[in-house]
Amino acid sequence: MIPVGLFDFLPIPRRAPVYVVVGTPIAVEQCDDPEPSVVDAVHARYFDEIRRVFERHKKAAGFGDSNLIYV
Repeated sequence: MIPVGLFDFLPIPRRAPVYVVVGTPIAVEQCDDPEPSVVDAVHARYFDEIRRVFERHKKAAGFGDSNLIYV
C-alpha cells in the first residue's frame, strides 16, 4: 500500500516561497600556497558575512526568532 494523500503526504512537490539574498563579495588575492593565518582570516570574514546577511534578512524570510548556529 502506498501512502498517497495520507498525513498530507503527496508524491509531487508543493509550491513554497524561496527567499534568496546575496552578501557583500569578499575580495581575496590569488595565492598558490596561502599561509594558514590568511586562510583563517578569509574564513572568519566569510562566516561573519553569512551571519550578517542572516541577521539582516531572517525576519523577511520567516525566521524572525531563529538563531544561526554553525556546526
